[in-house]
Amino acid sequence: MLIEAGRRLSHLQVASLVAAGTKTVRLREPRLSLVRARPQADVILDAAIEWIADAIKSEGGTAVVHSAHGGLQNALNDSSVDAVVTIGGTGSGARDATVRTLADVGEVHVHGVALTPGETAAFASVGGRPVLALPGRLDAALAVWLVIGRCLLARLTGRTDAEPAMTAKLARKIASPLGLAEVVPVHMKEGTMEPIASGYLSLAVLAQADGWILVPPDSEGYPAGAEVMVRAWP
Repeated sequence: MLIEAGRRLSHLQVASLVAAGTKTVRLREPRLSLVRARPQADVILDAAIEWIADAIKSEGGTAVVHSAHGGLQNALNDSSVDAVVTIGGTGSGARDATVRTLADVGEVHVHGVALTPGETAAFASVGGRPVLALPGRLDAALAVWLVIGRCLLARLTGRTDAEPAMTAKLARKIASPLGLAEVVPVHMKEGTMEPIASGYLSLAVLAQADGWILVPPDSEGYPAGAEVMVRAWP
């Protein structure tokens, strides 16, 4: 056997298949629709959509960016895609109508997750298609995509191999609240990983991050010198 089912094909694997005389392979390339909740111009939502679109493409999917002017409901009812990712409007304010729209046209399964940042995320289904609703804050949207969105995409692609990660020692401790999983960005410093923020992640923090750590909800964090699993940003 050259390559097991569920593996993502790299250029080297494609070359190996060609050299072995394999002429065709069966691939999954799911289409995910991306749409922001509000038609008004919003650089944060647009930045999140661009980043997530690149992440989808890098992991074997196709990103279909819907125009916000076409309306959220139209994007949710698009039967040509396999899943929908919305950005913004998941809170409880007067302008946060995404979850209400999801309830009107489909079924909301979860609203609110034990993840920081990203507590207001939601998960729904419309016409048999999964819908992941991300918060409108950039750090929260990225964190939810890293922890939940990538699992959704892996399920749609049929991917079974482990995601790339490395172990490294922490330069200083991480303190995290019990009961919440937490995405913590880290910066490489002299061969160790230094946590650079927790909770709210500013643009400056995101720009400096070399990777990220997921602290599980049953942990209060890690001491300095602990071996942790570090994942790369897509």
